Amino acid sequence: MADIYSHSYCNISAVGASHKPSAIGLFGPPKLNPRLLQPCTVNVPLKDRNKGMVDGPWLIWNDSIWESDIENSPLSSRGWVVQERFLSPRILHFSPNQMYWECLQSIHCSSDPDGTLLSLGTKERAYLETTDYKSSRLDLAQSTPTPAQPGERPEYIHHRHWGTMVSIYIACHLTEESDRFIAMSGIAKAFREVKGDTYLAGLWKRTLHADLSWETSASQGNRTRRNKAYAPSWSWVSIVGDHVQLAIPRGKFANLPVALIRLIGERIVPDPPNGDPLGLLQSAELDIECMIYHYRWVGDSKTVVVYSDNEMTHQYAEISHASGDFKLDTSDLVRKFDEADKIEGVCFPLFGVYEGYGGGHNKFLVLEPQAKNVYKRIGLFRVGGIGNYISSWSGQGSTITLV
Repeated sequence: MADIYSHSYCNISAVGASHKPSAIGLFGPPKLNPRLLQPCTVNVPLKDRNKGMVDGPWLIWNDSIWESDIENSPLSSRGWVVQERFLSPRILHFSPNQMYWECLQSIHCSSDPDGTLLSLGTKERAYLETTDYKSSRLDLAQSTPTPAQPGERPEYIHHRHWGTMVSIYIACHLTEESDRFIAMSGIAKAFREVKGDTYLAGLWKRTLHADLSWETSASQGNRTRRNKAYAPSWSWVSIVGDHVQLAIPRGKFANLPVALIRLIGERIVPDPPNGDPLGLLQSAELDIECMIYHYRWVGDSKTVVVYSDNEMTHQYAEISHASGDFKLDTSDLVRKFDEADKIEGVCFPLFGVYEGYGGGHNKFLVLEPQAKNVYKRIGLFRVGGIGNYISSWSGQGSTITLV
């Protein structure tokens, strides 16, 4: 299906019928009077944030029709649709009120075919020239993608777009949780062809140290759980029900993170074994060499104390839960830690980001033991500052397996 969408000339989206597809179809009756889609002039005094009360006339129009009709529709909340919208070069949306056009460079609608209304007042507000789906796809197609800041390298531009698509995708719904890998596989294939990198169950091999630092907002109270279908704990694919943040962190002068781990080997087994490694998986394991630290959760004070030695006598850092720097992956884990007097475990630094003046920050992965030297990811934390910043390592450490 990925090839069909990407090689189509134009896709047709019955977005207006997503409430009752069999009853409405493409050409259902409009919900609004067409006149309400056009701007109107009013002569009333309104408050300007810079000038106080200002007399009219004022031109009033709805600048959120795209969000109302397309992005907030039931169809756009479906996980499979993310792949279709990303891969299709052009889409004609039949909404409840009008038709919309979405392509790699622009969006238009029947009531504003030349984009005049969408671009009004752009000094005061953001102007959506095209969607995240299409801007990401366009940068993949171009030999010179558009940087977000001066000096941004093409491979990191692509990674930024990948993080955007992951955030959109994981916020959507799938009827079958086992489809979570498959419904993203077409997007992964498109990125793999351009990046020339190895896909590891939702992450990328060359940026693995940064990709492993994805985080959820379960610790902020949002409901999050593990996928009922198989996915490794170290992949964002294992998370259901929350927004996931996936990005390459930047330090002072846009410095990239310094890896503090080394990938020794990966074992990604498709289901079936001779199947697509971008699709269903039987198992996915990573062998990683890293610097092992230990942590102790203290329930009374809601703090995490980090130690640099196995005996847990040399304190490296202390993190207050209230700081927001300690983040668990799921709601169940948040409850477990809240109810516990003490929890001890293993953690390791993923990378270091220099922030200037001899300081920076590190992201640590928090682990739960499964067997000897075999661990499952349960969260992560940020720690740093002058004196606590790990800027490099010798390349030698302990070898563990993440499952």
